[in-house]
Amino acid sequence: MKLRLGPDGYHFFDRHTGINFLMDEVRPAEKSWSRAPRQVSIALTNVCDLHCAFCYAPKSRASLTADRVLAWLVELDEAGLLAPIQI
Repeated sequence: MKLRLGPDGYHFFDRHTGINFLMDEVRPAEKSWSRAPRQVSIALTNVCDLHCAFCYAPKSRASLTADRVLAWLVELDEAGLLAPIQI
């Protein structure tokens, strides 16, 4: 079970079962808050035909390397990210 301290309290999350709960009766000191967000979504590539008018993606062709994504995953996990990263 992972623990994330933040302005809302103590947030516990189990990546295997999906169980999570927030103890909001206790407020941790600001200096102990997690540097990471609760969850992250990463777009691995932006390579497409770039013609969809409704698309929110930046209109430039860009891709992330596997090494860069893996480095982010390690960094976010060590910083207290709770949820699995959705790729």
